[in-house]
Amino acid sequence: MSKQTEKKRDLLIRVSSELFRERGYTNTSLEDIYNAAGCSRATFYHHFSGKEELLLSWSMVMDSKYEEWFNKQSLSDSNAINLLMGLSNVTFSSIEDNFDIDSLSAIYAYQVTSKDERYFNSNSRIYNVIIQNIMRSGQNKNEIREDISFVELSKQYNIILRGVVYDWCISYGFYSLKEFGIRSMNIFLPCFLAPVYGNDISPSAQLIESDEGA
Repeated sequence: MSKQTEKKRDLLIRVSSELFRERGYTNTSLEDIYNAAGCSRATFYHHFSGKEELLLSWSMVMDSKYEEWFNKQSLSDSNAINLLMGLSNVTFSSIEDNFDIDSLSAIYAYQVTSKDERYFNSNSRIYNVIIQNIMRSGQNKNEIREDISFVELSKQYNIILRGVVYDWCISYGFYSLKEFGIRSMNIFLPCFLAPVYGNDISPSAQLIESDEGA
């Protein structure tokens, strides 16, 4: 892909994300997107098959942000549970700050109905690789339980996180995703602990309770 082509693709992703947040996914047409990006309909279809694929590409952009966060962490020096809590925090915050409910719901619907590879479950997805690296490192340091493979534990972590995000969608964003999400992970993450750690999670990983109800 040439630099010019890549720039046009990135522009379409950035412009569409702004329009989706301003108008909502449903109320934004393809014409709105390619006109705002200053390109033709043909150029749009050269890069994307439709709004759904464009929206999923924004998820891939978000994955690069998670990778940026992960690269600043130290697997050898950091407790795995604290890292999982940190990743949860970054994930919930990024979703709440960058996606409207309409767009997020469309992403989930597209993943359910699409006949293409399920990006969310792909083993090559950066986000999933990050989770598996944390789980595997935690098992090597006896911080994460070893009676279940790090692959399955990573899948269970994802199921919990997606469940919170899904509930946020069907609740129309009634509560703060970040605050409720971290409270939920505080409940579930002890299930991943190795027996030697009991039920201790570092205070640094705990959520400071908010006055806002969920």
